Amino acid sequence: MSKPRIGYDVYNIYCFDILPFLHELSSKGIKVYELKKIEQYRYEFYAITFKRNKVASLDFDIEYIKTIGILNYFRRILTNKVTLVGMVSFIVTYYLLSTFVWRVEIIGSYDNINKQIASLLIYYDISKYDLIKSQDELEIINSDLRHELKGSIDWINTYRYGNIYRIQYTKKYSEEMQQTQYQNLYACRDGVVKQFIVRSGNIIVKPNNYVTAGQILVSNNIVDTRQELKILPVDGRVMANTWYVITAHVDNLDEATSFAELQRLTRLEIQKKLSDYDSIDKEVLISFDISGNGYSMKTHYTLLQNIACK
Repeated sequence: MSKPRIGYDVYNIYCFDILPFLHELSSKGIKVYELKKIEQYRYEFYAITFKRNKVASLDFDIEYIKTIGILNYFRRILTNKVTLVGMVSFIVTYYLLSTFVWRVEIIGSYDNINKQIASLLIYYDISKYDLIKSQDELEIINSDLRHELKGSIDWINTYRYGNIYRIQYTKKYSEEMQQTQYQNLYACRDGVVKQFIVRSGNIIVKPNNYVTAGQILVSNNIVDTRQELKILPVDGRVMANTWYVITAHVDNLDEATSFAELQRLTRLEIQKKLSDYDSIDKEVLISFDISGNGYSMKTHYTLLQNIACK
């Protein structure tokens, strides 16, 4: 019979004939495992740790060797003060860490709404190191937040991820803004499309396509697999290469000073055409010539520019 896994004692028994021992085990209801002869007149066997007293009561020459198995580890832990204190400390620490809030995250990009939510969360005792709320409590708090912020948001969700609270929301849009949300994106100027940063909508053109001002870039409708027309909100940017030639003129300066000043002026002028997401891709000097009492400079600029507008 194979030995049990929970914990067992290892014994040696010295005898000339093993049969009387086996008969005694049977009469006392003691199960032994992996009985084997290891030397002449010496046998080894395993017995469940719980049967130690019964084995000790047998009138045979039995030698206890060792205890092996899970129960042995528990016994060692309970008899070793340092290990026991460490285990208890771990359990207490784990319980405390799993009971308190570690962090609160407000997921949204509107500072005024974020501040409102943060203030309300403190009122509802949802902040770092507060006790974790039950799911029922969270649902009530989420309902209250929705009511308190109904003038600012369309939707809010408060949920727990481990020991972290996360609050997500969507800002309320006016009817006019909602209508604008579903308008197509058109090209504001000519260019070669390089990159799409589109969160919603049906992209009509492809990278490296040349587009002209007024052309649809991202549409508000799409035909699904059932050939039904779906109307989509449209949001995003379409980055494209666009081109400008900037001319500047200065008088009464020497050649070196004129060159530096004209370069500064052309760069200042092209920067007026850049929005938050735009950048200068290339700058090529076309000409630098004497003009009247001074100098003129003509520079060609290639921009990486958001050309999408509604």
